[in-house]
Amino acid sequence: MTLAIAVAGLVVAALTAAWNIYREGFRDSARLKLSMSRGYFAKWAGMPPDPTLPSPDTPLVFVKAVNVGRRPITITSGGGVEFPDGSWGMFTAPVHALPKKLGEGDKVEFYNPEESLRRLVQQHGIPTHIRIADASDKRHRKRIPRSLHRWLQALAEKAGEEES
Repeated sequence: MTLAIAVAGLVVAALTAAWNIYREGFRDSARLKLSMSRGYFAKWAGMPPDPTLPSPDTPLVFVKAVNVGRRPITITSGGGVEFPDGSWGMFTAPVHALPKKLGEGDKVEFYNPEESLRRLVQQHGIPTHIRIADASDKRHRKRIPRSLHRWLQALAEKAGEEES
C-alpha cells in the first residue's frame, strides 16, 4: 500500500514538473503574431498636417506585430519582408518610434509605399516571409499569406513589364 502511494506521488510530481517546464519554456515566452496587409493612411477633417505621413492616395503595405505571449518583448528594428535568397527589405517607416517595448497584447506597425516594395521585388524576386527582429536578436518570421502572395506575383509581373 505504501509503495502504491509513493508511485502515485512520483507520477503526479513528474506530470506537474513536465507541465511547469512546458508552461514556463514555451507558453510563457514572448511571442509575436505577424501579419501583412495593404491599404492607405486615412486622414480626417481637423487632423493636423503631418509631413512625415504619406498622402491618402499613396498605396501602402503594412507589417504588424502583436505580442501574443505573456512576457514583454522589445522591437528594435523595422519589420519587413524576406526574399528567397535570404536578403530582406526593411520597412523603414514605423508608425511607432523604435525601440518599442510590447507588453501582452501590444502591437507595432510598419509601412512602406507599394512602389518601394515593387522595386524590391524587381531586384530580389517575390518575398516569402514577413520578418521582424527583437532586442534579443531573435528573428520572428511568418510565411506570407497566399492571398498576398498572389498580389506580390502580380506586382512582380507588373515590374517585369515596366522593365521591358
